[in-house]
Amino acid sequence: SNLLENAAEACARMKSENSFINVKISATTNSLLAIIVENSYEGEIQRSGNTFISSKKKGRKGIGISSVLNIVEQYNGLSKFAYQNQVFQASVLLKVR
Repeated sequence: SNLLENAAEACARMKSENSFINVKISATTNSLLAIIVENSYEGEIQRSGNTFISSKKKGRKGIGISSVLNIVEQYNGLSKFAYQNQVFQASVLLKVR
């Protein structure tokens, strides 16, 4: 839900009408759950090392992605965040057993 909330907020802040959110969720036979959320955004992504900085509260660590990272760690999963050409992509792989 944090990934979807972040995507919706990024699109709502856009001045352009070309906003989008794509979500793909799939389960494999190996008890893995893959979640990919891709969305448009405007502006700059702020990071400090591996930490994303909040776009809502200047200079503060983003809570949404931190929550996702905690869940990924709890379930021994993997996460990847990429952004290029005004498209942000969050990918999460979780073991569901």
